[in-house]
Amino acid sequence: MSRPLLLLLVALVACAGLVAGEEATKVAAIKFKSCPKCKLSHLPEVKKFLVEVVAEGKYPGVTVDFIQGALPEVFMVDENGKEFDKMYIEHLSFAELNTLVRSRGFRRVDEKDVARRRQMAA
Repeated sequence: MSRPLLLLLVALVACAGLVAGEEATKVAAIKFKSCPKCKLSHLPEVKKFLVEVVAEGKYPGVTVDFIQGALPEVFMVDENGKEFDKMYIEHLSFAELNTLVRSRGFRRVDEKDVARRRQMAA
C-alpha cells in the first residue's frame, strides 16, 4: 500500500468516528514505544519524530517510552488508561506521524498558543 493511500486511510478512520457500526473509542492519550537506539538508527524519520517532537513534549497527551529491543509502535489510550488500536510505525514518515497524531485530535503546544492568542484578539 502506498504511503499517501495509507495516510488517507488512517485519517478517514480517525475522522469517521464509527467502525463497523459501533461508536469509536475516544482517544485520551497516545503512547509510542520504541527501542532507543538499535531499531531507531535505521529509521531516521521515526527517530526524529519520537526524539524531537514527542520526547520534547510538543504534543500534550502524547508520550514515548524507550524500551530496549522494542519495535517502534503506537497505541491509542482510552479514558480508562487502556491501550487499544496498536500500529507499527516503522514505515511512516515524519509528516505521516504528525498527521496521525493530529488526526486523533492532538495539537502541538505552539499551535494551541497561536489559537488562544487569536481568540483573545477577536
